[in-house]
Amino acid sequence: MSLAVKEKKANEKLESTNRRRTEAEAKVRLELDRSVVLSDSSSAGSSGDSIASAGNSPTRPLRRTLEGNVSDDGNNERPSTSAHTPKRMRASRRNTVLSSELGAALDRTKLSNRNAVHLLSAAARNFGHDPAELVLNRESFRRARMRFREEASKEIKAAFNPDVVLIVHWDGKIVPESDGGGGSVDRLPVLVSGGGVAKLLAVPKLPSGRAQDCAQAVFTALEDWGLEKRVRGLCFDTTAVNSGLVNGACTLIEQKLDRPVLHLACRHHVYELILEKAFSTCLSISSGPDIQLFKRFQGRWRLIDRTTPEPFTADDVPERDELLVSFRRFLDHAQPRDDYRELLELCVIALGGVPKRGVRFSRPGALHRARWMAKGIYAVKTFLFREQFRLTAAEARGIRRCALFVVRTYAAACFRTPFAAAAPALDLAFMNALHANPDKELSKATVPVFGRHLWYLSERLVALALFDPDLPLGVKRDMVRAMDLQEEEEEDEDPPRKSTVDINSATLATKTVASFVTPSSKQLFKILDLETGFFKQDPAHWEEDSSYQAAARVVRELQVVNDFAERGVALMQAYNLALTKDEDQRQFLLQVVEDHRKRYPDACKSTATARQAT
Repeated sequence: MSLAVKEKKANEKLESTNRRRTEAEAKVRLELDRSVVLSDSSSAGSSGDSIASAGNSPTRPLRRTLEGNVSDDGNNERPSTSAHTPKRMRASRRNTVLSSELGAALDRTKLSNRNAVHLLSAAARNFGHDPAELVLNRESFRRARMRFREEASKEIKAAFNPDVVLIVHWDGKIVPESDGGGGSVDRLPVLVSGGGVAKLLAVPKLPSGRAQDCAQAVFTALEDWGLEKRVRGLCFDTTAVNSGLVNGACTLIEQKLDRPVLHLACRHHVYELILEKAFSTCLSISSGPDIQLFKRFQGRWRLIDRTTPEPFTADDVPERDELLVSFRRFLDHAQPRDDYRELLELCVIALGGVPKRGVRFSRPGALHRARWMAKGIYAVKTFLFREQFRLTAAEARGIRRCALFVVRTYAAACFRTPFAAAAPALDLAFMNALHANPDKELSKATVPVFGRHLWYLSERLVALALFDPDLPLGVKRDMVRAMDLQEEEEEDEDPPRKSTVDINSATLATKTVASFVTPSSKQLFKILDLETGFFKQDPAHWEEDSSYQAAARVVRELQVVNDFAERGVALMQAYNLALTKDEDQRQFLLQVVEDHRKRYPDACKSTATARQAT
């Protein structure tokens, strides 16, 4: 088709469109004139005024608005003629429904644009609005929500400017690719914590699971948010990719930051390795993803009389009373997850005690091998109902050994892991407890595993114990003397990240935290920008010193468990395939949802009204 023909057809189409528009506008004018005449006639007849008197009165000039309404100079509106208004004119005066706040709520609930149209149309009718006067269509919603996400994300980033010590967290996860091709992709949630703050920065795709890609993704996220100069520590799972001495992600990130930072290995992950080793030692289990023994127990659960648990005897656990005090103290505080509380309550019941909520048992849930807490929960629960569940002799012995290890040795130490200041003393005490375990096979299996992860007895991190309120004053005095702050020449500028302890040493039981302190331990204070003026005083008076109080607050807020990264993984999994396939929009969506969850942590009316009041 020639260019001239195309231009001719385009001109004809434009003329036809203009003609139809002109005809529609003329029709509107005609209808308006008719409605005005009819309205005036009706008003005159009903008032009883004569035609003559009406004719003698001056006629009020009429005024037409863009919307098609007719009004006199007394501002009395005439009936609307929207039914006769052209579509283009009607659309221009319809009200927009979506707002940034409503868009965030729709994103959090993963409501698609199609479903949002259905919901908001019904809500409009319910609240007395005419849906025809509102912008209710999928395309408008899509564009508005995309714009709201981007604007909200920029506002969130601009507002996040914490003047506190920050720790960066990350944890990789393989998730389905959102392009619908059926593939998978490695995602890396990157977060920061500190000063009561926890913030998701990004969940980038990784080209591979190599340490180099991981380190680059973390550093890029920090640079994008302008936080690289505020990071003072790295919290990570103790995998080889992260903790490699030369090419591990932590080493590479530290090099990119170009300054020393603290290497805070996730204490939950370390203690998870101990439980995994104890479990595999006690029970010969398959290498599949599910634990078949517990799967059998789960299937039997509905037939078990849960009113008759059989706890350990006093001879089994001589330290029963001390353990009950510890477990009940933990239960007095809110636990981050329900399975944490369940394990604590099971330990109390296994010792013959009664939790505050009474003797109650949850239905067996997740038992996948990757759920480390499930191993402890199932071991104790299976032991309590061992007489009602058919076990082989080997299984019965293994379950008893594992449950006894969890109750006597593991649980009390595990639930103290989030406290940074207590970490050095707790790790030393736990190592000695593993050594002293009367089950020598378990002791021989677990001690070497824990010996490879004594991160918090390293020269830098051992100084955290100075802020441990439970550490004896004499040990703190020994620590200060061991640091010998005046001997700068003895300080190692790059001390080892982990402590190397002779786990077979006969003197290990006699060591204190001070035994691991060196002049390099003072680097903790340099990295965290903490004052050391309180060293001039005796530890008995530290609590009254302002510099010690300020340093203690910083140490108290250090996150030494990687739970934040796990929550980032959970958020990514929940919204990985939701609402959008665009990568930028995916990152905006995660920011919006995280922010909305913080502002509205629950669905209570009191929360909503409190937010409205502020």
